[in-house]
Amino acid sequence: MPTKIQELPAKDVVQHFFAALRSSGPDAALEFVGDDAVFIAVLGDDFRKYLPMYGKYVGKKGARDFLHSLSESFDTQEFITQKVISEGNSVALWGKFHHIVRSTGRDFHSDWALVCEVKDGKIEHYQFYEDTAALEAAFHLPGRAERVAAVADAS
Repeated sequence: MPTKIQELPAKDVVQHFFAALRSSGPDAALEFVGDDAVFIAVLGDDFRKYLPMYGKYVGKKGARDFLHSLSESFDTQEFITQKVISEGNSVALWGKFHHIVRSTGRDFHSDWALVCEVKDGKIEHYQFYEDTAALEAAFHLPGRAERVAAVADAS
């Protein structure tokens, strides 16, 4: 039985990450994040002005910023992992969740999927997928077409 984090199977590292996040919060979960990790949350950086969790976050500080934006934005009611598949250093998970958006009080229900790469017991790549239309509705954001056009015009 592995005792050091570096010896844990990739699947276990990701599951320990989520367990630490749930029980102790974002800073505790960083124990399972690599120094040069890349966290990608749904849409590109150009959309971060609409929602703070959108975009790419690099390094442990980036992962911390991302995780704190989630805890500041959501009151998690339910987060269920339905399936975990692991091969070597790659892990894919999916499930469903229910959050309440703190700023609006609205419910956000979604299926989700996550793809991770783990190296030496640390998450090095984290890419999360969810129902962005439901997310944006829960935040009362203006229509997606207007936001996409605004981002395109700014480029």
